[in-house]
Amino acid sequence: MMSEPSVADVRLRTDKPLDAWWTVVVVDPIAVRAVWFVHRFLPWVTPGVLTGISFALGVVAAVGFALDRNITAALFYQAGFLFDCMDGRLARLQRKTSELGALLDGLTNHLVYVFALLGIVYGNYGDRELTVLCFLLLCLRVASIHLNSYLHREVTGTHSHFVTAQDSWLARHRLLPPGAFPDKHAVLFLAAPVLGWWLPCFAAVAILEAAMVVLKFRKAVRETGMAPPPPE
Repeated sequence: MMSEPSVADVRLRTDKPLDAWWTVVVVDPIAVRAVWFVHRFLPWVTPGVLTGISFALGVVAAVGFALDRNITAALFYQAGFLFDCMDGRLARLQRKTSELGALLDGLTNHLVYVFALLGIVYGNYGDRELTVLCFLLLCLRVASIHLNSYLHREVTGTHSHFVTAQDSWLARHRLLPPGAFPDKHAVLFLAAPVLGWWLPCFAAVAILEAAMVVLKFRKAVRETGMAPPPPE
């Protein structure tokens, strides 16, 4: 009879090779223990159930932003992100990963992102600068997702197309370069509403997202052979 995995076993078997700073430093220590608890004591909970809970919490967060309950909304958003990290870990632990699960997980992530930004626009009605930044972020997100289909993912299991060398300090600590999607979420949906720094936080993320779109476009041009040949 196989023994139940320990917390250390769960971490070893479910860690991604690389992940965002916010995920690795803040969320993972909680997610690993929560997945161990679910696997040990709630065997009826499937990865799909966790995905559904993540989506529901994200929708509640968006409503909270729309109602100007910003700190509460920020907490619900981060709770939803915690469950989003848990569903993939549980699937890997139980060897229940699937293309459908990955599709639903990604779809719910993008929908929650859109709902949260729209909730912030509604909750800050009349703030034209913030509205423009929110819609700019949506446009940049669409462009970024579209470019992903033309890019080769350098490390399987990560949500970034830009990584450092395998022997770098970042890689040894499972860290992507700063500014991955979860890092930007932490700025938009936690730092901004809690601190009240809407415009500085949203402007900083918009600049970072625009730079990322430019880098992805250049990389896509190179990888797909669309770049002109070098001069002889």
